[in-house]
Amino acid sequence: MAIGVVQGAVLAISLLRIRPLNPVGYSHLLVGVAAVAAIIVEEWVVYHDAWRFAPHVLMSTAWAPFLFGPSVWLFVKSLERPAFRRGDLLHYAPAFVSFAYLTPYYLLSGAEKIALAEHASSISLDASILGLAKTISLYAYFIAVLRYLTRIRRTRQARQVRLINRFRIIVAAFLAGLTAIVAIFAAEHFLGALPVLSDLLSAVIASVFFYVLSLVAIADWREFALSSHLDDAASGHERAPPRNALLDEATTHSLFLQVTHAVCERELFKEQGLNVDRLATATGLAPHYLSYVINLRSGRTIQSWLNGFRVEAAKKALLADSGRSVLEIGLDAGFNSKAAFNRAFKAETGQSPSEFRSKTSQNAK
Repeated sequence: MAIGVVQGAVLAISLLRIRPLNPVGYSHLLVGVAAVAAIIVEEWVVYHDAWRFAPHVLMSTAWAPFLFGPSVWLFVKSLERPAFRRGDLLHYAPAFVSFAYLTPYYLLSGAEKIALAEHASSISLDASILGLAKTISLYAYFIAVLRYLTRIRRTRQARQVRLINRFRIIVAAFLAGLTAIVAIFAAEHFLGALPVLSDLLSAVIASVFFYVLSLVAIADWREFALSSHLDDAASGHERAPPRNALLDEATTHSLFLQVTHAVCERELFKEQGLNVDRLATATGLAPHYLSYVINLRSGRTIQSWLNGFRVEAAKKALLADSGRSVLEIGLDAGFNSKAAFNRAFKAETGQSPSEFRSKTSQNAK
């Protein structure tokens, strides 16, 4: 348990460090990590029978599992929509309601809480109803997460599909663990206390789930990052995008300017075989955001957009150095063959590279 608390703190700090890359997604994940770390602390105190010295710890996190489902759901949703929406806060409403319901107990004195704990001979009806509500919430959210991940993986690049598959395995494992917890919780009602307490098992399974999920999210941060250089993302106040938009207009425009600057300044277009994954890595932008931004702002595919820069570079070279061959200039501009160079050049200018060089030279004379 001590290791679990320390690990939770380390992961929380790591998530805080990368949070500006996607404030919405990582903030929701932090909610889940903080909740499970708090539960471990309570279980640690209860397990060591130290609650008599710190009675206010008792049931302090009874409402916290209502945070698990919403935090994971909203975190994975940031793969598609990394923008804050006020309506998202409604997912946390059950947690606030359960906290309000438990508030009269929280206001009791330490002595009163100790007395209630010492005289409790069985699981109370309130605890049973609260446990059932938490179970329904967890099943509903995590089944929804699993279905959502299954749906979006069909439209993702290979690298992100691997990430989604990891999440699906982690979520499926948690659902299996949740089923075991439910079975033990039910047995406690009929058989009394068991060697393995359902509360302790719940804390262990939840902590393992959130810690593994966080480690994967930290390792694959590029898949969630809007941009490693997007200053506005650090504020966490993105405007909600239009209903069918992946990003809002201001963010899309800002990202497009950044990508265009990087491609031109560093002449990334000259790299032969440059694809969306490699360009995403070079610009610090997740592949699906990169495709969305370029497609929307330029009205072209990524390869067509890159070819535009290549043709412009080739036009300058054709005029500046008449001694170089057309093929050499095309390859230097980033095309991988003469045929591809001719095809793209004609699509951009309406003439072949040779015709362009010839006509421009004649006009100059």
